[in-house]
Amino acid sequence: MSGSTAYLRKALAIVWLHLVRLHRYKLGFMNMILTDMIWYILLALGALAFSPAGSHSVTAVIIFWGIVMWSIMNNTIWLIVGWVRFVLAWRIFEDHILHNTNPILLISGRIITSTIVTATAVPVIAIAFYFLTGAPIIFVKNIGLMALGIVLLIIYAALYSMMLVCLSLRLRIPGAMLDITNIAMFVIGGLGVPLAWMAPIIRNIAFFIPYTYAAEIARAGIAGIEPYFGLTGTLSIGGIYMAIMLLTTIVVIKYSIDYIRRHGVKGVGMM
Repeated sequence: MSGSTAYLRKALAIVWLHLVRLHRYKLGFMNMILTDMIWYILLALGALAFSPAGSHSVTAVIIFWGIVMWSIMNNTIWLIVGWVRFVLAWRIFEDHILHNTNPILLISGRIITSTIVTATAVPVIAIAFYFLTGAPIIFVKNIGLMALGIVLLIIYAALYSMMLVCLSLRLRIPGAMLDITNIAMFVIGGLGVPLAWMAPIIRNIAFFIPYTYAAEIARAGIAGIEPYFGLTGTLSIGGIYMAIMLLTTIVVIKYSIDYIRRHGVKGVGMM
């Protein structure tokens, strides 16, 4: 069997495993979707209550989709890093290493769950929010740009999550406890606020955070807001960040697996 065929079979097996698990835990999965829906609507309505009345038509769109993008990032990170303890508890980490399958790629398959949750919850809440507020959040300017920005955001979050998984295994600390910048990403990560609207000191920080460029691209498609560096510049910077994060993640995963092969895998516990 060729290397590419073997890799494809492993990838399909990982996808199949996560889909089967979704089916078996379908009630918990539905609860996750409903919980996301409630959080979307509460956070969006709460933020809208403090925005100027005359700017609701624009502000509501920015706030709602900012919350959606933050939630996509948050779900991706927490569902991936939170699965480390499950994999270790069921002792399937070592089995995958013995069968020459990278267990970190198995864990990253949780992105399937987070993507389905988002794809199910967002359209329903967008329609509900539209009827509650009248804000034109369901009328997207360019669906292609919106999709590109959201896909880029998911890629960034998944790569970051895999690095957290490796760090979690090395330090024996749950990845969720290592993710200390999560909430702050709504502002300094550019998810909830366009670069052009930020205070200069916060904007200077946001320049160095990859999520900023994914959000700028998505907002250009959602509301037609011109990215701070223009669309071409933002796409270029976003692509550079993705390449850097991809290479860094590959190196970190290789180091982590090599370390585990030499020293064995240790438990990851809670304080």
